[in-house]
Amino acid sequence: MSRPTQLFLGVCFLFLVITWVIPELGLWDRTSAYNTFSVFVSLIVAGIAVIAYADAWADKERREQVVLGKISEFQKRNFALHSEEIMKLSSEDILSLRVYKVIILSIAAGFGVIVISIISIMSMDIVIKVAAAGFTVVALFAILLAGNRRVNNMFIGGKKTTVRGVVTKKNVGVDDANDKAYQWIFIGERKVKVEMAIYVLYDIGDAVEFHLYARFGTVILKHKKLEGVSIEA
Repeated sequence: MSRPTQLFLGVCFLFLVITWVIPELGLWDRTSAYNTFSVFVSLIVAGIAVIAYADAWADKERREQVVLGKISEFQKRNFALHSEEIMKLSSEDILSLRVYKVIILSIAAGFGVIVISIISIMSMDIVIKVAAAGFTVVALFAILLAGNRRVNNMFIGGKKTTVRGVVTKKNVGVDDANDKAYQWIFIGERKVKVEMAIYVLYDIGDAVEFHLYARFGTVILKHKKLEGVSIEA
C-alpha cells in the first residue's frame, strides 16, 4: 500500500473516531453525528476506490517501464523475440473460416436476385422474361456451386502462419483515410492488427501465440497467452 493511501486511511479513521466520540461526550447530538457519519463513510469508500485504482494504474505503468527496459536490452543483444511457422489449416481453422465462404456466396446470390428483379420489371414478352429469369437462375446456381467448390479447395489446401513471441509494443490510433479506430499488437517485430476485445487481453511482455490466415486480409484464427515464459517486471 502506498504512503498516500496509508495517510488517507489514517485521516479517515481519525475522523470516524471523532464522529463517534463527540456524541458520547454530549458535544453533538447523536442523529446529526450519525447522518454526518453516513455521508463521510460514502465519501471514504469512494476515495478508497479512486486511490486504489490510481495505485493500480501507477503500478502497472511502473511494471510496463521495467518490462520495456528488459525488451530493449534483448533487442540490443539481437535476441529473437518472435518466431513464425507456416502450417496447414486444421479442421477447426476451416470451420472458423466458413463465415467468409457464406459472405462470398451471399454476395453472388444477392447479385443474382438483383438481376432477376430487373428482368421482372422490364417491358418485354412474358415468354422472354421467363426464359431470361430461368437462364439467370441456372447460371447463378452454377456460379454458387463453382464458388463453393473453389473456396472449399482453397481452405483444404490453405496455409496459416503461427506467430509466437513476446508483445513488445501496443498501439491505438485513428486511420486518417476513413476515421476508423485501429489497434496494433507487436509480437516481436511482427505487427498484427487486432480488435479491441483482443487488444485489452494482452500486456507488454506477455508471451503469446497467434494463428493468422492472410487470404482475407489478416484473419486471427485463434490466439492465446503462453504461460511461464513472459517477460515480467
